[in-house]
Amino acid sequence: AWMGALLFTLFVVPWPTRITTSGLLQPRDQFVIYAPEHARIATLPVANGVAVASGAVLLEMSSPNLQARSDQSEARRERLSLQSASAGFDPETRKDWQVLNEQLLTAQAEESTISADTARYAPTAPYEGVLRDLNPDIQVGDWVGNHEVLGRLISKGPRQVVTYVDGEDIQRIAVGDRALFISDSLEGPTVRLEVTGIDRDASRTLTE
Repeated sequence: AWMGALLFTLFVVPWPTRITTSGLLQPRDQFVIYAPEHARIATLPVANGVAVASGAVLLEMSSPNLQARSDQSEARRERLSLQSASAGFDPETRKDWQVLNEQLLTAQAEESTISADTARYAPTAPYEGVLRDLNPDIQVGDWVGNHEVLGRLISKGPRQVVTYVDGEDIQRIAVGDRALFISDSLEGPTVRLEVTGIDRDASRTLTE
């Protein structure tokens, strides 16, 4: 989100004079679920706000294009496997045995690539967390756009504040300095913080 859209105030206290800026309180670990290309929602096994264990399938998508590639690759690998196995018994094809084996290895590698691509259509939780920001309008059978954000898995671990500081102020801040996070609405948490990292080449856009 751009700075003007943020709803939080952050006081960084390296010296007696406070530096006031805006920041975003967020989980330190979050896994964003992006839609792969030509994807269609197949199942939605986890509802928004539900906790999941590590390794759980978050949602499943299908792809006719990927399925067609898989079927063609499997058929080619089975045909080459049969030809390679029978080549040693046929004098006419024995001379082609090495070529057939090389083609078979290529077909097996292609199947491995397709298998890795298929895994992107059934993302699993890399850690224990809670599924958030699942689009309520998405239903089973819907097509989704390439790189569309489908949801986020939020870890149950520590949180962090990400903020942007003007160039003249960043020189006054060092790792280990104290900071205080206060919600603009005054209804959220007030959190005492410690500066743990500074990216001096960061842009003015904060990661959501």
